[in-house]
Amino acid sequence: MGGKEMKKAFVTLAALVAPTAAFATPLHLDCDLAGGPDGPVLRWQLTVNEAEGRVYYSHPQDSGRSPATFTADEIRFFGGDLRINRNNLSLKRVVHLGFGEMMETTGQCRVVRRRRPAS
Repeated sequence: MGGKEMKKAFVTLAALVAPTAAFATPLHLDCDLAGGPDGPVLRWQLTVNEAEGRVYYSHPQDSGRSPATFTADEIRFFGGDLRINRNNLSLKRVVHLGFGEMMETTGQCRVVRRRRPAS
């Protein structure tokens, strides 16, 4: 493999690994999520731990942890009903209303410094 091909292979590998490396250590997020069309904005504190495959969460009504699925573009937890976009840190939540109806709310996260997990 020549120098040009080696450089191209390295750049491709770096592009594939970069999204995963960004969350390799626990990442702490504060997220503001709409509570619904007329509901209040809820502050979620999240600790994303890709090594454990979990997201630790805390918000005004509950706290705990959830198994999570990590892809290059997003982190899914609560069975996929909550999703964090890894590129812009937007948060999307799907609420199941019953009879097959769903409501989607959105929010935004920001990275914060925290010493311990959210829960």
